[in-house]
Amino acid sequence: MRKMFLGWWCEEVDDLWLWCLALACEKCGVTLHQATRVGNHYHIMFTVSEENLGDFFRWLNRSLSSGLKALLRRHGYAAPDEIFDGQGTHAMRLLDAEAQLAHLVYERVNCVQAGLAATCDTAPGGNLPLGYWKTGGRRVKKPEGLFPGESAELHLPMAPPALAYLGAGGDVESLLHHIGRMERICEREIGKLRGPARTASEVRSIDPWSEPKTWKDERGSAPCFKTRLGKEARTRAAREVRAWRRAYRDAATRWRSGERDVAFPHGTYQMRRMFGVEVAEPGADSWVSAPGLTLAEARECVHERDPSLMDRVQASVLEALRETEMVEAEAERDDRTSDADDEPSSRPSAPDHHRSSLEIGRPGTGSVPTRPTGDRDPPRD
Repeated sequence: MRKMFLGWWCEEVDDLWLWCLALACEKCGVTLHQATRVGNHYHIMFTVSEENLGDFFRWLNRSLSSGLKALLRRHGYAAPDEIFDGQGTHAMRLLDAEAQLAHLVYERVNCVQAGLAATCDTAPGGNLPLGYWKTGGRRVKKPEGLFPGESAELHLPMAPPALAYLGAGGDVESLLHHIGRMERICEREIGKLRGPARTASEVRSIDPWSEPKTWKDERGSAPCFKTRLGKEARTRAAREVRAWRRAYRDAATRWRSGERDVAFPHGTYQMRRMFGVEVAEPGADSWVSAPGLTLAEARECVHERDPSLMDRVQASVLEALRETEMVEAEAERDDRTSDADDEPSSRPSAPDHHRSSLEIGRPGTGSVPTRPTGDRDPPRD
């Protein structure tokens, strides 16, 4: 979504967010690891227990869309025809413990990097507390007046990612301690690079129809996997993805020509759901497209912790933060250079806004480790 519909303009959005997560998890047997909302998008990390990733996103996005429209109307705002802008939901497979932890920390500091909070724990409704890993989750209540026929209260299951759990030797307390320490380090690093963050009251005042200015990312298409095990591992994963796509294209071509006994590669989702095509078992040497380890399986094979894991994760997160800052700084310089090259009369002057610079207080105008899937429908209302 382009607008800040998933922002903090009313506390009911906080309740809606949690309940929609719980609903999607319950319907699809998903365990959540972490969830962050950043106004016009969200980041979540989770593990599915079945081959139903597309169903999970459909339940989550449709319930969010329906609830946000109802809340906008309830509070005197106009509701758009569609909350989401038609772009497909991006999912990425996290292939090792370092990738899982580095991405988790990076997602949690996203609200700090956007200037919405000084710390990961102070953004209103921003990050779900990871302490719920120790209790298995929490109960959430259905927002008042929404979703008739659904349960008034749901359980939102939470647990640590399986590979990260293994890397920590099964010590959840240690895992939480090191994640918290890395968050503080990232907060200090971001504080050196950016100005003061917004206060909670300022964040709550951001109008839902505000639209942040995000710099265009020129780094190509979004990746479908992440590994921190080195170049050889990345090469292996990339080759597997290319081979999977070739196999899918070949199967799709044969199916369109009339062959109905063709087997699509393991991980195919949309064709299986819509047309009931046969899907092959994962290959013996598959990695990206193979089913991931569950926490229950990890508990059965837990071993001693990886002593250097947290240091590697910290280096990975700081590298990602600095890379993002450099990309945005370069885009901002290019944008300002382009503005300077324009003729004075070519367009009216306008203030320059950072991507987290949003209009405050404008009156309402009545606006993983996941098991991979090969394809899926974009979220629609």
